[in-house]
Amino acid sequence: MARYKGHEGAGKVGSDSIGEVEGFDLEHSVMELDANVQGSSWTDVEAGQASMSGTINVLRDPADAGQAALVVGTSVTLSLYPEGETTSLTEITGDFLVTGRSYSSTVGDLVKDSLTIRNKGAITIGSVT
Repeated sequence: MARYKGHEGAGKVGSDSIGEVEGFDLEHSVMELDANVQGSSWTDVEAGQASMSGTINVLRDPADAGQAALVVGTSVTLSLYPEGETTSLTEITGDFLVTGRSYSSTVGDLVKDSLTIRNKGAITIGSVT
């Protein structure tokens, strides 16, 4: 059984690597369309449109080109690699809207940013070539 380590993950905005990534979380979901009819005692649903949203957590580095491109309200082309950017491993690519950014500054820790993203159109879940 293959096991993957989170520290091997990576991300890019266009061709620029996103530096200082601590991790990212993505949710791929589909709308539920109500398909209930009278006379049935069970609910029924159909799949609607798909979406993907999530967060990218970074150690703050304003000089990093990848981080600098992630501006709230802008669309970016992202490539995310959960297991690492190695041939045949998972690659998630597409256009995303940067919907938010939070800042965290705590005594005894490094300054961190958390960016929220949502898909703008189709997302491809494939393999690194």
